[in-house]
Amino acid sequence: MRRTALILILLSLPALAMAQQPGATHTVRAGETLGDIARTYLGSSAAWTRIFEANRNQISDPDRIVPGMVLVIPGGQAGGAATVLGFSQDGRFLQSVTDRRDLVEERAFTPNPAPEPQRERTIFFDSRNPEDFLPAVYFTPVEEVSAVPQPIFESAAWIDDGQPPLGEVIGLAGDQPVTGPRTTIHPYDDVRVVFDLPGTPAVGERFLVYRVRQELEGVGRILSPTGVVEVLRSDAAGVIARVVREFDRMQPGQFVRRIPSFPLEPGVHPEDSRETLSASLLAFRDRKELHLPGDLAFIDRGAGSGITVGDEFSAWEGMGDGWSGKEVARFQVVGVRAGTATVRILEIESRSDLVPGLRLHLDRRMP
Repeated sequence: MRRTALILILLSLPALAMAQQPGATHTVRAGETLGDIARTYLGSSAAWTRIFEANRNQISDPDRIVPGMVLVIPGGQAGGAATVLGFSQDGRFLQSVTDRRDLVEERAFTPNPAPEPQRERTIFFDSRNPEDFLPAVYFTPVEEVSAVPQPIFESAAWIDDGQPPLGEVIGLAGDQPVTGPRTTIHPYDDVRVVFDLPGTPAVGERFLVYRVRQELEGVGRILSPTGVVEVLRSDAAGVIARVVREFDRMQPGQFVRRIPSFPLEPGVHPEDSRETLSASLLAFRDRKELHLPGDLAFIDRGAGSGITVGDEFSAWEGMGDGWSGKEVARFQVVGVRAGTATVRILEIESRSDLVPGLRLHLDRRMP
């Protein structure tokens, strides 16, 4: 027990504890410095000043010592080595600095092997090329994608078709923050929805939340989706739903309706058509000086004219009954109602021609 306590105390002391015994000497060899000698006898080259001070009678410049010179080692032990107190981890008694140096050399540092790479992958990992990590751009084959991405289909605004809402988002569910009620609803918030339905929506059923974006004279109200909510549960005060997707700013007072079924299959894309069906551009969803690819607009043709999601229209210079000239823009149908359709701009050649009343020609149709 006493030996163990002694070991713990000694190991907590500085690395070296010298026996302060006078009389140790060292004969200088060729190439040695005071730092070398201090490291051997005193455990640190920084202790050279102690040897220099003890031998001022024969050393005037610490950088100039002469082979054969006999130096006094302060605190050293006669015989040429200082006594070092301590034990190694395997119980060996360390008597000198040389012993400690030998122990370090015996236990040379060996790095651990690199860990095996984890097989978990992110959603960006291409399983078709599991060993290829070179910089590259990967393209999704056309047969794996739809003509219109589903998020664009679900978030597309439309002209009010007279269909009444199924309910209304009346606010956040649960406690409000102490700083006051929020007016903006965020993704994964739980909201309370009041439905005007004969029954209660099923748990897990999803609904589209939308708002009135603007009302255009001669066109009608523009209704714009703000997100998707999923029913969690119901109680006496209504239905609790969670926001699972956000398209625009969602707030209390907005309406809900069923999400239209996505009509497209992967790999099915429009084909060239020789039909003479034309349409007129009614309005753009947003008021802008210049419109860009991706912007939404509305045309006066819909499901009643055989229009389907994915069809493409083009506009040409001088377009009329016998249109000719250069294509100025291309549009893709992303939403259809009975008498109107929502289109997005695919390409633009001349922005100045993109105005309400522009005539469009159906030149590519979904099979």
